[in-house]
Amino acid sequence: MNILLMLFSFVLFQDGDKKDKKNDDEVSTSRTAVKLSDNPYTVEIIDQNDIRKMQPRSTPDILKQTTSVLGQKTAYGQGSPFIRGWTGYNNLFLIDGIRLNNSVFRSGPNQYWSTVDPFIIRRIEIIKGPASSLYGSDAVGGTVNVITRSPFDVSPNKGFYPEASYRFASAENSHVERLQFAYIASEHVGFLGGFSLKDFNDFNGGGDFGKFDETGFNQTDGDFKMVWKKGYHELIFAYQKTFQDDVPRTHKTKFAEEFNGTSIGNELKRDQDQGRELIYIKHVDNKPWFLWDQSVLTLSLHSQDELRTRIKSNQSSDHQGFNVNTVADSLVLIKDSAIGKITYGLEYYYDVINSFTRNFDKNGKLTSHGIQGDVADNATYDSSGRFIQDEIKITPDILLIAGGRYDTFMADADHVNVGGKDQEFDDKWNALTGFVKSSYSVTPEAVVYGGVSQGFRAPNISDLTKLDDTSAVELPSLDLDPEHFTSFEVGARFKRNSFRAQAVYWYTLINDLIVQSPTGIFQGTTQVVRKDNVGDGYVNGIEGEAGYKITSDIEVYAKASHMFGRVKQLDEKKGFAEERAPLSRLMPDTIETGCDYAITDKIFWNNIATFVDKQDKLSLRDKNDTERIPPGGTPGYAVFSTGVTYLPTENLRLSLLIENLFDKAYRVHGSGTNEPGINAILSATVTF
Repeated sequence: MNILLMLFSFVLFQDGDKKDKKNDDEVSTSRTAVKLSDNPYTVEIIDQNDIRKMQPRSTPDILKQTTSVLGQKTAYGQGSPFIRGWTGYNNLFLIDGIRLNNSVFRSGPNQYWSTVDPFIIRRIEIIKGPASSLYGSDAVGGTVNVITRSPFDVSPNKGFYPEASYRFASAENSHVERLQFAYIASEHVGFLGGFSLKDFNDFNGGGDFGKFDETGFNQTDGDFKMVWKKGYHELIFAYQKTFQDDVPRTHKTKFAEEFNGTSIGNELKRDQDQGRELIYIKHVDNKPWFLWDQSVLTLSLHSQDELRTRIKSNQSSDHQGFNVNTVADSLVLIKDSAIGKITYGLEYYYDVINSFTRNFDKNGKLTSHGIQGDVADNATYDSSGRFIQDEIKITPDILLIAGGRYDTFMADADHVNVGGKDQEFDDKWNALTGFVKSSYSVTPEAVVYGGVSQGFRAPNISDLTKLDDTSAVELPSLDLDPEHFTSFEVGARFKRNSFRAQAVYWYTLINDLIVQSPTGIFQGTTQVVRKDNVGDGYVNGIEGEAGYKITSDIEVYAKASHMFGRVKQLDEKKGFAEERAPLSRLMPDTIETGCDYAITDKIFWNNIATFVDKQDKLSLRDKNDTERIPPGGTPGYAVFSTGVTYLPTENLRLSLLIENLFDKAYRVHGSGTNEPGINAILSATVTF
């Protein structure tokens, strides 16, 4: 069965390298190119110009100006966006349609999105809300597809095109260099490659905080892509490699800074190394056959590993880590038929996990080896999916998209530490999900859309076997079941002349959510939690944005979001009775306003003001997470930024962005550290 799946499985998104065949007003969120104005999903598009304007330090930072997205940072090198109330493994991240998510992703905030270099991104597409019928497990809060740059994006003409970029940020005294080349050998063959060096030093906080010690780290990134296209065929080969060195998790250490009553950790050191390598081959065939008009076959190998080095308060230490190798293949088939545009196929992902723990005394002498690392050792995780979707134009004004998916999962582990005993484990699950989405063009300027979609998340190796103390001490839980979600959504878009607007209301029912509940027991300063499928509840919200072009050169805009949710949790103070409490780390009410001004055809000015309300709606676990969340909740704040871009020649781009203009001391809700104070970011890009 696995061999068949390896031969006949499908890619989650359409090929991301075919920009010349897809209009910028089209998105691939429904697996086929759908005009943004007709799309029945709530979708955010972030293109390369948006990214340049933000001057982001990392890929998670790119999403922080998106409605209903909270830009949480456990550490300065570990960003984990919350999308519609969810983070960690409840959001799905794709790179050119290939899953970054694997079976060791954690439930809470994690650092994995930071392993994607912002310099390689051409475009980001974000689907909000459950989309498991399209993309399988984990697609609950949102699905993010990063579409990487292609050599033919640089130029369609034969030649060699070098490029150099530099970024400096004053608050962290950071230096980022990027060297890139594109070589177009002919109209059929192109190459693109690059290398990034990143040196982030300890940053200065706002107000009177001064320098936050033990927050800097280094990162290197390398990438290569070859594209061959001729006639009906296109072949893509790509390679990416990232390594983060000694990223501190400061809030667990004595170097943390107290903020509005937060507690200070007691460890002497907690640093993390992290690496990621991705290699894939993709073949696109546009020659019609009676069963399909287009096929996209992708084969990939993804390797991700991490090593945590910790020195405890008594000067003993440990090294804990794991490696996950993921083999995947996929095939998507698309056919225009008498009953609509049909997309169907299969996919298969196979994880192999190895983990370890080594304990040392205060003199650095090895004292013991653990049964496992923070997840099971010598473990495997299989996931396979079968998918079909139909896209129908019922009338010229009504678009209907409906589909379903069947997934199976198998987990197996040879070494799990259950109460100090070495235990084997295996289990399997399946899921059937569906969705119906529709849009109606009321007028050429106005579209209403809505629908219902299901989401699910199968228990992964982290849920089942985790033995670690990150934000909480987790113990293996081998009897967990899948989580289920059903979301209802209705929205409207309007665009006429100089005015545009969008608003959407969403409501997600939650069943069998795996909830971490405090036990009242602490190991050091870290709470011990238990995991149970008790989290029935809901989360809902409203979001909207509007923009108006005052003149052809000046546009003003505003964005706003509000959400609230409650789920069942176990209260240890009441004998572990079930109690409904707010969803963990809910995004506070947020408003962003901005103004973009093209002063000349070479000088562009932009201003952003962000207003965030206090968040005191806390889950039972949030109330105990005092290293990250102040007692009583996270204070609100207002932050202002301004930036200018200057294009003196067609080969040179200069940018200056000043963040946190008034040096506000603030912390994003749920984060383990404050944000920088006033921060001047200078960048330059030159092409030759």
